[in-house]
Amino acid sequence: MQDDFLSERFRAEDILLGGLGFSDEVRLVSLRRTEGGFEGTAKVDQEEPFEFSSEEELTELEEWAVDILIPLLEQEGRFPEEQNEKNPKERKIVA
Repeated sequence: MQDDFLSERFRAEDILLGGLGFSDEVRLVSLRRTEGGFEGTAKVDQEEPFEFSSEEELTELEEWAVDILIPLLEQEGRFPEEQNEKNPKERKIVA
């Protein structure tokens, strides 16, 4: 079960971050769904986090990845910093 959790998370991160050209060493720190796509921060090991974004309409696979990652980040204690009440899917998760 734990392996399934990890592989699902890594697949979802790879879909979003890999789709933007980042290597598999990059890990997600925060994620926010935007009107036109998604944005967030990521980092490699102990380096400073950096921002990323995609303003293109989400593909079906990216939708799946965002829907997987936001709840996982919440489970890890990365609570929403802000949430748009008009669109509950629009939230920012921080480390």
